[in-house]
Amino acid sequence: MGVSKRRTPIEIQSYKKTGTGDYGDDIYDWKTDSTVWAELQLGNGREFWGAQRVNSEISGLAKIPYQTGIKADMRVKYGERIFELIGPPVDIGERHVEMELKLKEVF
Repeated sequence: MGVSKRRTPIEIQSYKKTGTGDYGDDIYDWKTDSTVWAELQLGNGREFWGAQRVNSEISGLAKIPYQTGIKADMRVKYGERIFELIGPPVDIGERHVEMELKLKEVF
């Protein structure tokens, strides 16, 4: 087996209750569930018109070691950049060894 292509640390985050406000309302924020090494492929960018303005979108792919508990409503943090998941994670070959996360950058 060759040298691993997973050289980029990324954080897998979920939106969780972090406390209660002064008026009894729940406070939620993004919290890191795990940090994993990923093979990150970014740069499939595009621009499009929507809501009377030009919007930018950068998509990509992250291949990570297989792990349970990752859902489509989670996000990936890479440095200061934030990516939402596009759909559920894919178990590559259904072997429970490696999974693929499809990403879209949040601006």
